[in-house]
Amino acid sequence: MAGNSQKLNEGELALYTMQLSAGYVPVGVDLAARVFQVCYLTDKQKIKNKALSREAFLDFLNNPP
Repeated sequence: MAGNSQKLNEGELALYTMQLSAGYVPVGVDLAARVFQVCYLTDKQKIKNKALSREAFLDFLNNPP
């Protein structure tokens, strides 16, 4: 998904909006040997996909987008 500019369909966008209004930020995490691959939707409805070290992942969890 890295580099892709995927868009959400209407149902996905409605669910995401509802989750945001409830104070949740949906995040997908893939655990690899050396990194945590994190995927989430920005406030501008863009998909972000990042590879994070263990330390950066903990910072991400403590300070979500």
